[in-house]
Amino acid sequence: MYSYDQQEPEARETVHGLYYEPHDEAKKRGYGEYRGHVQHIDLIATVNSFNDHAYNKLVEKLGVTPNRIYMTQSIPMRFPGNKAPVPGDTAASEPPQPATLEETIVQRQTVMTLSLSSYVVLSLSTVLAGNWAKADSFIPTVSGTPQELGNVTDPTINRDSCVSARFGSRMLWTCRDSQPYDSNGTPILPVYSSSASWTDFNDTGTPTIQSTIQGSDSSQIGLLCYGDNNEQPFFPITTSECNDNSAGGCPDGTRYAIWPNSPPLMTFGDPSTGSVVAYTWILQSHITSNLALLDPDPPTTLYQINYNGTAGSLNSTELPSVVSVDDTFWKADQIPYGTYGGAVVNDTAYLYGMSTAGTIGLAQVPADQVSNQTAYQYYVNNAWTSIAPGVNDTGVDISNAGAGGQGTFYYSTIWDLFVWIGQAGESIAADFYITTAPAAEGPWAEPVKFYSGESNGMAYSLQANPGLVSDPNENAIYLSYTVSTDVGYYTPLVYVQWE
Repeated sequence: MYSYDQQEPEARETVHGLYYEPHDEAKKRGYGEYRGHVQHIDLIATVNSFNDHAYNKLVEKLGVTPNRIYMTQSIPMRFPGNKAPVPGDTAASEPPQPATLEETIVQRQTVMTLSLSSYVVLSLSTVLAGNWAKADSFIPTVSGTPQELGNVTDPTINRDSCVSARFGSRMLWTCRDSQPYDSNGTPILPVYSSSASWTDFNDTGTPTIQSTIQGSDSSQIGLLCYGDNNEQPFFPITTSECNDNSAGGCPDGTRYAIWPNSPPLMTFGDPSTGSVVAYTWILQSHITSNLALLDPDPPTTLYQINYNGTAGSLNSTELPSVVSVDDTFWKADQIPYGTYGGAVVNDTAYLYGMSTAGTIGLAQVPADQVSNQTAYQYYVNNAWTSIAPGVNDTGVDISNAGAGGQGTFYYSTIWDLFVWIGQAGESIAADFYITTAPAAEGPWAEPVKFYSGESNGMAYSLQANPGLVSDPNENAIYLSYTVSTDVGYYTPLVYVQWE
């Protein structure tokens, strides 16, 4: 082992115009030096010298795969011993071979900023894809024309606003208000406040789009939903929510709208059995007949979804079981973390909540501790704290983490970024917006519209469905949204590829 005090090895190596250096001290001193354990390797590359051949030669020489790349127009950077390269000289002769580097790479290191030069920090996958924008302002470009695949539909149920999550080899969809059809295809009573369904995949791993899904009065193209709902809410209505009927209707004409707004958050999956544990947070929205909220920031119920894969294999139409973990997991006037969406990354659940005023808050918790509120931390004033903020506290809002409307958070392994896709606030158009961030707390890019779907002018509940993408190398996303008509709802499904 070398140490900086004993011997100062050259911290720079050149291969076809690409420089590499150990990362350990770079964030403190503005350049790299080998000091004991090397966590991972960074590349410093000029845009005009970076190419597949040069990169492959460097990987061969190092014996490791870098996971951060610093792009710059030149290398005006100090190195140990004040050996500064001539600006623009990307083909300098190789200095002496540095000490052997430990081949330990820690994935998902925090993006750092070098103080001595204005480098652009990119994930490796982003650079190789040819995207040279900053990681904290990366917005993808749609490739070609998005494909309209038909509707996500159960021909026996008229249902509103569906979201989805991957449960083993199938997708689970959870939806809002649902009701059966009569023989003429007209929705009838009862209304039940939530429902769920399965959809399948082909042998190729793509969703099973059928050319003919036969309904009571017509047929359509799309993704067939199925499952035994038994005309009862998938998410049980609690005793304090007028639960003597399936809609949450109260004697005074109001109702508790127990509607899922975000996909189930899977925290456990057993590949050998197909068993899954997931969670959904739902606001106890007490509304009038005109959909006005009687309590602007109500309590939030935490539901646990349990699926026994072994039992499910014997009955494909059986749906997971659902229990209320805590009827008031978040109290009134707290940020309803999880209701706006979330993602599990490296065994940590990141949960977003939006107040009625539009403030977006962020919490984190170990994925196996979701039901343990004492394990939560909250992002307030640019730092993590164990004290939950109030709904009106300052320093809570995560700027640009969404465009204001309903949407989906997920983590893209292709881009190495957090992603939100959804609708702008106060919109009823099928206009999809996207924003990304290198970390859950940001910085999030300003949301950009990338696709407009067909609708009758009454579209909402815009969602991304990353679980429908089976191939981890497929740079694409499936979109869905709800369209309300005079006779019911339908849910278009769209496939989008990225450049």
